[in-house]
Amino acid sequence: MIRSSAAGTRIGRRGRSLRPGGGDDTAAPLQTGGREHGLELLGRRDFTRRGMLQRLLADGYASEAAADAVEYLTESSYLDDRRFAERFLASARARKGHGRAWLERELASQGVPRDVIAAVLAEGRDRDTERDEALALAKEMMRRSPALAPQRLAARLAARGFSWEVVRATLDELDKGAGELPED
Repeated sequence: MIRSSAAGTRIGRRGRSLRPGGGDDTAAPLQTGGREHGLELLGRRDFTRRGMLQRLLADGYASEAAADAVEYLTESSYLDDRRFAERFLASARARKGHGRAWLERELASQGVPRDVIAAVLAEGRDRDTERDEALALAKEMMRRSPALAPQRLAARLAARGFSWEVVRATLDELDKGAGELPED
């Protein structure tokens, strides 16, 4: 549980300030300790370079201290945007149901550079895999809602990040297969 004190400081469940060093939000930005705090954060979850920088700044570190910490963590191979993207892609594959466009948007929003996104997606998924995932998702959507019109199904697949080429191929496959699409 997180609550705020009268001074506006965020207080954690043990009654301590959530700001590193225990100071309040009106104190000067922290000049040291960014490296250690960054390592502590990485012990909880993976970050991109941009994500770590934003988090350290939000936690009250001066921009120079945060940038130094990010540089140190990158040089020490603790922070790696490519590794982050590969792990994200593996996790998304396990959950399924998302197309290339959605994956690109999510990785970009996390701060992964476009060239890294393109390289990781080129290695990780081919069009056949994406079509298979779209087909499985479409069948599941139709199972849940048998009267789902083709236009709605197409819109739902597109909203999940599947390209129109994949959506069209999925609808064609459903139309010629056992799962006949209902007419509007």
